[in-house]
Amino acid sequence: MKRIIIISIILLLSLSCKNKIKLIPEITHVLNDKKLCKLKNNNETFKLLKSDSNLILLNSNGEIFKFNIDKNIFDDLYKINTKIDSKTFNQNNKIIFNQSGTNIYMIFDLNEYKMIKTIKNIKIDNFIGINKEYIIFLREKELIFYNFKKNKIKKRFNINREIFYNMKYKNNKILFLSNKKFYIFNEKNNDLKIIKLKNIASSGFLLEGDYIYYGSEKRELIKFKYKKNKIKWKLKLSKILTVEPKKIGKYIIVTPEDNNIYFFNKNGNLYWWEKFDSIKLKPAVIMKQNVCIFLMPVYSPNLIFYDFKNKKTITYTINHIIKSNPIYLNNFIYILVENEKDKEKSILKIGNKYSVDIKITPEFLKPLGKSIKFDLQPINLIEPGLEINILNKSKNNVFEKLIKKREALSFIWIPDKAGNYDMIVKVNSKNQNKFEVEQNFNVVDLDKILKKYLFKLQKECKLDLINNAINKE
Repeated sequence: MKRIIIISIILLLSLSCKNKIKLIPEITHVLNDKKLCKLKNNNETFKLLKSDSNLILLNSNGEIFKFNIDKNIFDDLYKINTKIDSKTFNQNNKIIFNQSGTNIYMIFDLNEYKMIKTIKNIKIDNFIGINKEYIIFLREKELIFYNFKKNKIKKRFNINREIFYNMKYKNNKILFLSNKKFYIFNEKNNDLKIIKLKNIASSGFLLEGDYIYYGSEKRELIKFKYKKNKIKWKLKLSKILTVEPKKIGKYIIVTPEDNNIYFFNKNGNLYWWEKFDSIKLKPAVIMKQNVCIFLMPVYSPNLIFYDFKNKKTITYTINHIIKSNPIYLNNFIYILVENEKDKEKSILKIGNKYSVDIKITPEFLKPLGKSIKFDLQPINLIEPGLEINILNKSKNNVFEKLIKKREALSFIWIPDKAGNYDMIVKVNSKNQNKFEVEQNFNVVDLDKILKKYLFKLQKECKLDLINNAINKE
């Protein structure tokens, strides 16, 4: 009986192994970058933003564009028809535009793709946050809660030398942090709870359940239970933390001013850390399986991908000037870049390379009437199926082959005519939609070339003989 049970378990394990789906890591050692589109007017100021599932581009002329993933272009989304200034603010899928040189503000909803409100004659020094109904902002020495749906200031609060950081929204409550206090605003009863901090904050905060994580001016990382006004733990850092902590998996990530990245668990224990090779250029980008950091210089910066599960890093260099914060979307990093020579701006897409490498043997001279071998090597593709076509100079199809999934990825072709050929490989795999790879090669008639060479050689030899005879006479 025991023997039957053991055999059954082995069979089940073998079946589960066979059915296990192969996955390509989010970031591999084979990466590339691709310019998606060039931006028309280099004199405009552009901002790159993200909604829940789309990449959004806006310019200083008040034009909003949405990225079309299938076509790799930006589609016109909305035109405000007025110039906007740098007070543009983006949070919770809403953008607040300030009409240049005025106290007129417009709120655009990225979920509904429409302008939902225009606010006039309100002076705003600095935005703290926006949610479904409220804009929270600073004006001189006041903190103001403005209900934009009702065009009404719901609450104002005098502040004294406070530096305000970020805002989060949870269960109809607005949570935000200054260097001195933690604020909890209850929308339902218009109540504002203020918690005075024991340690002056030096960064924004990460919200995780009933806790917040933030840096203090005493070089600490603090875990604070705001409902009970109680510090859970605090860790001493080598340098002050000025950017808000991030979270990936079950780890809290901090990048203090000591040029290191640290991964802590929720108990405050250090899981992993790495030192940067140069100064951090942009805030950390949290991906599914990696943390991406842009390091100096501005031109040709290094991207370091930190695989926290395997405690490994992958470095990639891009040869462009960075002009925006990076954005993570669908396993790729998007960033606005500028060409150093002509100042042309474009959107760069960075991530895994998905392609097929084509190796043609012989590498250099490919003789007419002789075998040419084609070896196809998939890059980051799962069970690719390939449709191969070889076209002559007139674009006529002279050879075709279909390689099904799991079949040998090589074949031999014997050309019957010399000339220039295009090899087009149509690829379809489990993890990538249909795309094409193209490679050009040339077939030569060696006999014809040799005959021409011999004829030329004979002709030159005859001329030499005649010249020598003339010279002797």
